[in-house]
Amino acid sequence: MPSESLWLVCQVLTGSEVGVQSWGLERGHEMYCPKMGVLKRLSRQRRNRQTQVYATRPAFPGYVFAEAKTDLAELARAPGFVDFVRFGPQLGALGGSEVLQIRAREAAGGFNEVDGKRPDLQVGDIATIEDGPLAGESVVLCRVRSNGDYDVRHPRLSGIVRLKPEMLAV
Repeated sequence: MPSESLWLVCQVLTGSEVGVQSWGLERGHEMYCPKMGVLKRLSRQRRNRQTQVYATRPAFPGYVFAEAKTDLAELARAPGFVDFVRFGPQLGALGGSEVLQIRAREAAGGFNEVDGKRPDLQVGDIATIEDGPLAGESVVLCRVRSNGDYDVRHPRLSGIVRLKPEMLAV
């Protein structure tokens, strides 16, 4: 039975993951940088419209994977390369099956996020609190904060309550 290939975890400058991967691929090295989809809401000044843009970014910022049979000395010269991840003197490595699982999850859209906010919750929606002392109560969403929290109004409480998005259900 053939032995499983090993993939080294490379630390790179944040923002240079794709560049290091491209540099390695151009030189014949097997490199992999998992990506995740991000749905961003961009506000426009005209008529308070919001535009949604789908973009990708690295799923593990600051890291790429390189197959262990790669020339490590050459890879270390890549622009943006910092070091190999180590556990003591040992290089950090993943098995080929683990990299295949990451690739499968990426292909299935498992790394996608929506800009820290939930697309199913919009201002004016009626939602149900799932956790905490008000669990099961209905609230009206009043505002989405920049950090992703929601301001909600409860019919029996005066004022507005701030909740984390994971506490709410539509």
